[in-house]
Amino acid sequence: MTFQVEDAQLICSVTLPNGANTTNSTGIDLESNPGGSFVADTEVVINAPALTTGQIGDTQTIIYSVRHSANADFSGDSELYGALITQTGAGGAGAAAAERRVRLPSNVQRYIRLRAVKTGASNASTANGSMK
Repeated sequence: MTFQVEDAQLICSVTLPNGANTTNSTGIDLESNPGGSFVADTEVVINAPALTTGQIGDTQTIIYSVRHSANADFSGDSELYGALITQTGAGGAGAAAAERRVRLPSNVQRYIRLRAVKTGASNASTANGSMK
């Protein structure tokens, strides 16, 4: 059964990179017991916006992943889900919007955030990806 209930306070966005760079969103605090297991039946939804050729040129990519950490400052963070969405510029048309849902595992750490890694010189910083 899927409830599809959203919490407006549990939404984060990441400004996409300018050039070949990496950007990270602010974190979401799952408020789970750091010494225990995360037991809520929960999904997060990752959204990648449609991008123009000025934002993502042909053959350039933006890869979205989810990171997690026991620390609010994300020191010692690690990849929870890698390459959830890969947008590739093609045919002089940029890249289409995309969405991906993933369920949080029982061993997820307390804080999660969205990461965007871009290749190529174009500037996608006028667009945002999101996780909720």
